[in-house]
Amino acid sequence: MLAVLLGGVDNAAGVTKQEAYQAYCEKDYKKARHLYEELLTLAVPETVAALKMRLALACYRDQDDVAAFRTYLEALNAVQVRQAPTPTAEEQQFLEEGLRIYLDPGGATSREVALILGKKYASIVGEHPEYFLLNFLVASAHANLGLFDDFFERFFVSYVHNPQHFLAHKIRGILHVKLFERLSDPLEREEQRSLALACLQEAVTVKPNDHSLYRMIIALSRCEDKRSVVTSSLRKMAADDIVVPRRDIYFYVQQAVEVGEEEVAKLFLDKAKLWYQYSRTIDAAEQLLRHHS
Repeated sequence: MLAVLLGGVDNAAGVTKQEAYQAYCEKDYKKARHLYEELLTLAVPETVAALKMRLALACYRDQDDVAAFRTYLEALNAVQVRQAPTPTAEEQQFLEEGLRIYLDPGGATSREVALILGKKYASIVGEHPEYFLLNFLVASAHANLGLFDDFFERFFVSYVHNPQHFLAHKIRGILHVKLFERLSDPLEREEQRSLALACLQEAVTVKPNDHSLYRMIIALSRCEDKRSVVTSSLRKMAADDIVVPRRDIYFYVQQAVEVGEEEVAKLFLDKAKLWYQYSRTIDAAEQLLRHHS
C-alpha cells in the first residue's frame, strides 16, 4: 500500500531507500534512523511524508516514543493529499457495519471492540488495499491493541486519501495526546494539549454521535474552560440522545458536580435513566448528586 507513496529519487549523497529499509528489516534501528534522516535532507516534497513515516517507525522500534510520535505527526503534516476512490457498495456495507460496532456504547471495552474489528476486517482490507475508509477502522483497532508498527503505516495510507474523515481527526488527536503524555516541558505539553483538543473538536463536528470524543475533550480541557466544556457536552449528549456506555455515566456526573453544574448533571442523569433502566453506576451517580445538592 505504501510503495507508490515512496516514489521519487534517492538522496544525492548516495543513500538509497532500499538501504534504509534493509537496515530497518535487519533491526539496526539506529542505522535506519540515520539513513532516513539522510534521505530526508534532499528528499523531493512528494516523498517527505512517507519518509518521515518510515523514520517514525524506526524511532518507535528504537524505543524512542517521543521522537516516534513527533516525527509521525510531522509526516501527517507533510502529506500531499491524494484523491480517494469512491467507496464501492461492498466497502460501504462493511464500513457501516464496522462503524456500528465501533460506536456501540454497549458493554464491550475498547480492547474487545478492537479485537472484533481486527478479526472481521483486517483480512478484507488485505484483499482490497483500496478500501481506505474501512482501513481506518482496522488502523484504529491495531492502535488500541498496541500494534503500532502496523498502525503507523496503515493509518498513514488512509490519511493520505481521507484527511477530513472523523477518524483521521480523532486518531490524529489521540497521537497528540500520546506525545503530550510523554513530554515533561510544560510549554511543549500545553502545545500538544491544544493540538489534541483542536483535532478532537474537528472530529466531534464531523461525527457528533461518537460518544468517546466527549469524554476525551472534557478530560483534556483546561481548568478555566472546564465548566463551559462540561456543560455544553452534557447538554449536547442529552438533547441529541447520544448514548454513552454505562461505565462513563458516573464520570460525566462527577465532572458536572465538580464545576458546580448540578442541574446539568441532573438533566444528563435523567436521560441516562432512559438509556438504562437499571445500573449500579447510575445509582452511584445519583448518590453523588444528592450529596452535593
